[in-house]
Amino acid sequence: MRFTLIIIFISIISIIVTAILNQIFKNKRLIKYIPSMIMLPFMIYNFVMMYSTTSEGFEALGRLIMGIFFFAAMISSLIFAISADVFHKYKMK
Repeated sequence: MRFTLIIIFISIISIIVTAILNQIFKNKRLIKYIPSMIMLPFMIYNFVMMYSTTSEGFEALGRLIMGIFFFAAMISSLIFAISADVFHKYKMK
């Protein structure tokens, strides 16, 4: 239950950041994709480091959870950015 709430909170924060970038830079449509592009390397790093290094204790589990957090934030931000572009496209017609 707590893990789900954390995922939802992270997703909402990433959507808010993307929405703010969308409102600030209305003429430059690609700016709102920056949060997703920034989170992608961090997500990949956490998933790769989870398997590549020898971990002590629960370090691998922590990297998995951080990777899931970055994945949730990246996907929610990307979905919002694409839907904002589609909405803008149909609004202009």
